[in-house]
Amino acid sequence: MSTARQTKFGLSRSLEMLNALPGGNKVLGTIVAMSAALNVLLLSGSIFMLMVYDEVLPAHSVPSLVGLPFFEFTHR
Repeated sequence: MSTARQTKFGLSRSLEMLNALPGGNKVLGTIVAMSAALNVLLLSGSIFMLMVYDEVLPAHSVPSLVGLPFFEFTHR
């Protein structure tokens, strides 16, 4: 028989789920952190293209086009 405890968001979390993983909360925290980092990396391409269309193309600025990748990859 499993007992469920309430979290601060009103969701119930079963002890069976936490006991199924060897590290418990530590493993779940690592998975969430890696998922968040991957999502940010996947968004960077879209943000880069948005910046190119908004800033480089209207001004026909080659220096901005050359400097934008440097700025994008050094400020992560």
